[in-house]
Amino acid sequence: MKIVLVHEWLTNVAGSEKVLLQMAKVFPDAEIVVGVADPALARDVLPGRRVRSLLSPSLPGILTHWARYAPLLWLAWRFCKIDADLVVVSSHFGGHQVCHRTSGKTIVYYHTPMRIAWKFEMEKHRVSGPAARLLRTLIPAIQYVDRLPASKASRRIANSTETQTRIRDYYGCDSEVLYPPVEISSMPSDSNSKPSEPYYLCFGRLVDYKRVDHAILACNQLDRRLVIVGTGPAEKSLRTLAGSRIQFMGQVNDAAKVQLMTNATALVFPGLEDFGIVPVEAMSHGVPVIALGKGGVLDTVTPSTGVLYDDATPSGLAQAIEKFELKSFDPKHIRSHASKFAEINFRSRLADIVSTTMASDDLAR
Repeated sequence: MKIVLVHEWLTNVAGSEKVLLQMAKVFPDAEIVVGVADPALARDVLPGRRVRSLLSPSLPGILTHWARYAPLLWLAWRFCKIDADLVVVSSHFGGHQVCHRTSGKTIVYYHTPMRIAWKFEMEKHRVSGPAARLLRTLIPAIQYVDRLPASKASRRIANSTETQTRIRDYYGCDSEVLYPPVEISSMPSDSNSKPSEPYYLCFGRLVDYKRVDHAILACNQLDRRLVIVGTGPAEKSLRTLAGSRIQFMGQVNDAAKVQLMTNATALVFPGLEDFGIVPVEAMSHGVPVIALGKGGVLDTVTPSTGVLYDDATPSGLAQAIEKFELKSFDPKHIRSHASKFAEINFRSRLADIVSTTMASDDLAR
């Protein structure tokens, strides 16, 4: 049986790329097709694997500013023809368009329906001026063409119940939930290098929709120390809000990431995410989570592993922090809870889904 894996682009390793890497382990002989790949990165993370890129990585700026090529990437997916018994698609932009021109069965793993079409406010930082105004006028047409391939897929998988709801509402299609794979830490939470002063932690790209500004303002209000890890277009404006107890760390390596997570009082997660891998990573270190009670965290954070709040304002987060400080949490229980999202569980379930999908086809014949 010929299997092909499809993924949007391979220019860095973030949450969706980690899903691709686990898919590649499930199907070690599958060809991998991406919109564009950084050749060095592909060799590093997928050694010995055949990775086909639809667009040339030598196009100016494509490896660092893919958004400039978004229309071209979408067209490449729309008219890409793949001959295989099964195509497994990892999609959050245009990858699922291959369902139009694929000879075999298709299973689409949705990280989210295309945000620029359905959640424009979350992606508006990528475009500005006349381009943004033009894009807004085109959204109904973009939604129409984005909706079509979903119904053509043989099977649809959502990475969370939040994404499952979006697939139903936007595409009018059913799907099943398979949580993305998370690298679960085996490190105990009682590190020997506890910080001299307790701190809360924010971790991720600094863009508006992640609401790091709420975390800053809440910690300013409560006079709590906040450590912010990550960079992004909102960093300059966020720094203007920061009081003396707010520390920006920029990008950190894996060892520093583990240390910061392990020693944090809690992870603060005030944005709306499709799933949100960072809270699960924090919990794998035995660290509780304080999160806005919307989106993917409803699948991952429980009353025994953190605090969820409903008021999406800095004051609402401040109240949640105060509520958190009145509670106690068991790091061992938190780590045990996080283990259900381990990579091995993802691989096992995906293999079962593929097996039943192909078996149903055989039975139909």
